[in-house]
Amino acid sequence: MKHVWYELIVAKASNMDLVVLFREPDEMQWFEEKFEDDVYFKGYGEYFLCLPQHAKACLHWLNGGEVEYTFANKVREFSVFPSTDTDWFSSSMWMDSDYEMRIKPKKEKRWIGVIVNNDHEVELRVRMYKSKEDAELNLGKDNFQIVEIEIEV
Repeated sequence: MKHVWYELIVAKASNMDLVVLFREPDEMQWFEEKFEDDVYFKGYGEYFLCLPQHAKACLHWLNGGEVEYTFANKVREFSVFPSTDTDWFSSSMWMDSDYEMRIKPKKEKRWIGVIVNNDHEVELRVRMYKSKEDAELNLGKDNFQIVEIEIEV
């Protein structure tokens, strides 16, 4: 009979650069295990391994965040990574350097000020504001046209 973490132990022993993620029993939050010299797997909790370049996205995903992936050096269009199955397996995208993984960008609204002078030249104030009211307060709604934009954060 194999140890419950046998596959993960073998993978980590084969590639000490792999990042070890751990979740305590009855806890919701995953975190990265930091080892100084020895690597050990506790007899409780849950473990997940990933390549170092995927660690930030993987941890975000395990903790319920949305992640996107694309096949590196091919199509630059990202697809949403499914969030349903968090079982680890050695052939997952998290273990494959041919995939690029990222935290799904969120889009948020911002407001900027634009003024057109008499010569029809546009002056753009590049400072962004989190609300239209803040933009109007700082720029003056009589002086500037306040324009809503959307950015990725």
